[in-house]
Amino acid sequence: METTQSIMDAINKLVGQYAGAIPLPQIQPLNFTAPNMGDISSKWQEFLNRASNDPDIVNYYNNLLKQAQGDTNLAVSMLEKNYQTKTRQTTENLQANLQNLGLTFGQEQNTLENNLNNRGIALTQNGQGGTTYAGGGQAATELGNLNESQQLRQEAEKRSASQFIENAGLTRQKGITSAGQQLQQYGQGLQQQKQTDILNRANTYYNAYQNQQYANYQNQAYKQNQTPSIDKSAINPATGKQYAINPSSGVWDDNYFSQTYG
Repeated sequence: METTQSIMDAINKLVGQYAGAIPLPQIQPLNFTAPNMGDISSKWQEFLNRASNDPDIVNYYNNLLKQAQGDTNLAVSMLEKNYQTKTRQTTENLQANLQNLGLTFGQEQNTLENNLNNRGIALTQNGQGGTTYAGGGQAATELGNLNESQQLRQEAEKRSASQFIENAGLTRQKGITSAGQQLQQYGQGLQQQKQTDILNRANTYYNAYQNQQYANYQNQAYKQNQTPSIDKSAINPATGKQYAINPSSGVWDDNYFSQTYG
């Protein structure tokens, strides 16, 4: 029959085996990956870079990832604490049960010895200097049955504690692995969302730029339409000469007229 100490040593070793470190997956930084567009315009590239470095987008997604990592670490910490609590309670209960069994076993042994003595089967000294029961096999059979019963009860306590610790260890491992996988999937989802938001933001910038360009074009065209045309040969009231006459040279100058009056 095993000693209480040997059983507790085996159980504590089992607790340590299931308490090994389980690394969480490495979460990649939420970096932007520009689309593969060979004919991308420089203006679109400018807005794409602007959107990918927008603090509102960068900080928002970094904070979400940081919060998720914190939640995962908290969940792992709770799993670790739960495992430690359960295994500590199990080992403490096992030790108490084994001690109680030790007392019970001693009482059972005394009861059997008294019973054998009352039946006239007394302890005698054997040739090797030890003691044994007189009367041969009957006493040995009863003692063997008692020892087997006690051993089975002791093994049942050990097996029950071992099974509980194994289940707690597997629950811990499964929980930590699952938490890591969920964090990894969440990080991948954030990466995709960030990519989409950056592209949408760049589109917003680019559309606003195009709308402004179109508005400027329309405004310029409107101003041109509002400006009356001037006849080159007409007399300019300011100079008293034809509009095409360059005041500096005093001669007809088409370039001067175009630059001055469009």
